[in-house]
Amino acid sequence: MIFKCCARCGKLVRYGQRYCDGCVLYAQTEAEQAKRLSLIRYNRQRDPKYAALYNSKAWELLRDRVLLECEYTCERCGGVMATEVHHVVPLSEDWSRRYDRANLVGLCFDCHNAAHARFTPRGGDSAATASAAGAD
Repeated sequence: MIFKCCARCGKLVRYGQRYCDGCVLYAQTEAEQAKRLSLIRYNRQRDPKYAALYNSKAWELLRDRVLLECEYTCERCGGVMATEVHHVVPLSEDWSRRYDRANLVGLCFDCHNAAHARFTPRGGDSAATASAAGAD
């Protein structure tokens, strides 16, 4: 059996585990606190009207309804569990459609990030850039 050191206290743990039994609960609590603080920081940077919308009971109920109607299946890729509700017409373009069911789709985490072009390489895909440059 292979062992390594606990990431927190240095005790020996089985390979594949990160923490010993004594540190697991502490590490989980620490991670939850870090996530909560990150969300608080994110909401402070966000426009207050958007933060109020996404923290409202009305949005929570509508979001749950949309996810139930799509049966928690991503409406873009169809194969992954939908966990996000996306506004097709962005709120920045039409604030009046924020609660419009026809403007909402259930998406998985990856499709929602793709819809907002999050976590994409800056300057576009290097392979696509190289092939486009060769086409001139």
